[in-house]
Amino acid sequence: MNIAAAPAVIKAIWHGLSQAEPVRTYPQKIQAWSEEIAAAGWAYSWDIQDLPTFMDGRLDLISDVKFKDLAQILGLPVRYVHKKPDRGAEASTGFPAMAAADFAVILITLERIGFMMDPGPLVRLLRPGLVARSHLTAQELQVMDYEAYRHRMAPVFLHHTPNRPFNGLRETAIKTTGGYRARLHADNDGEPLSLTVKAPKFRRAKESIF
Repeated sequence: MNIAAAPAVIKAIWHGLSQAEPVRTYPQKIQAWSEEIAAAGWAYSWDIQDLPTFMDGRLDLISDVKFKDLAQILGLPVRYVHKKPDRGAEASTGFPAMAAADFAVILITLERIGFMMDPGPLVRLLRPGLVARSHLTAQELQVMDYEAYRHRMAPVFLHHTPNRPFNGLRETAIKTTGGYRARLHADNDGEPLSLTVKAPKFRRAKESIF
């Protein structure tokens, strides 16, 4: 997965990954929250902002990364969603939201970047409805395949092309408790150029000799 990202975004993600990983708590809360999203079919703006940071508090440190920006980078639409008005009501209030499956992809992507996400509860709630359908979006296919390929997916590559002459290259690497390996390339002034995160069970397919 290749993602063009601003230097501030790459630096903020690296800073977050470099912090001590939190102890995951309150699985019942994550399950209940996921049930609400699956039942509605939509994740509202407060879900999009709050559930990932509830799963991994390090995301609170990343002020330069907004989840709506990540949604835009991944091509996930955010729409105004209205609760069906009561009979006789003339109007209803709409709130920004994204489809539940699209939000699951946000959680999956953050996990692939190395954060301690738990997309499983939402994925398991959405999957039966997807299995029953004959046509799926690319995001829904990701949800379908998630548990089979968890921690095995191809690396995530965030990159930035500086608008200035080459100024050297420095490399720093870390390994998260979950086994994700992150490698940062920056120039000699510390401006990040790329961040590659590899899943713990990822294995590149062997090339055929024929």
